[in-house]
Amino acid sequence: KIDREKDFVNRQQEHISSLEERAAEKNSNSRIDIDSENQKIKDIIEQMNKDISFDQNRISEQNEKLTSLNEELQELENSRGGLFSNKSKKIEELKILQEKPRQDISNNISRYNENIDKFRSVAAVKVKEIEDKITSFRSQSNEKDTTIQPQIDSHTLKISEAYGRIDALETEKIGLSDSARQLEAEIGPVKYVAEAIADFTGKEFDISQAVRIVIIVLVLVFDPLAIL
Repeated sequence: KIDREKDFVNRQQEHISSLEERAAEKNSNSRIDIDSENQKIKDIIEQMNKDISFDQNRISEQNEKLTSLNEELQELENSRGGLFSNKSKKIEELKILQEKPRQDISNNISRYNENIDKFRSVAAVKVKEIEDKITSFRSQSNEKDTTIQPQIDSHTLKISEAYGRIDALETEKIGLSDSARQLEAEIGPVKYVAEAIADFTGKEFDISQAVRIVIIVLVLVFDPLAIL
């Protein structure tokens, strides 16, 4: 009975180990999923920064063109007008000439800024979706832990109960051992005779055979004397 209880304890411990391995594996899978999603976030942000940097460079190019136009106009305004020169007219003509390039520059800068805002908003939406998935993975991992832990607690309780039964059986075994020793003490002479016969015959006898042999020896020894 004790051996059976110990086997039962071993089986429960194997169940616990299996559940813990499953929990560790699921947590590991969740960790892998989370790491994968975090990498996606990094890739999205990296691509967004590249796109923004590209349009920011284009804005810088437009600003350089605008600066060049301003310098050209400023140079004309700062130049000295001759006696018969019409400086104001030249300035007005240059302004008219620069009007379309300036408008194109303004339109381009506005479009590039809109692109930058779009890149940021699209990236923010994608990152939010991924963050929601990460939260879901973490929530699922916690739910798995809460479903496995009660099973582990149940097996642990069974192990504790089995150890209690083993203690009771060990106590019972002590009493049985005492009875066995008393029985051995009572049949000690019988065993001695059986072992003596075994020494002469070279054959081993169990307790029941030894008892029968002793009875036969007693009959052979004492009944003929009684008849005489």
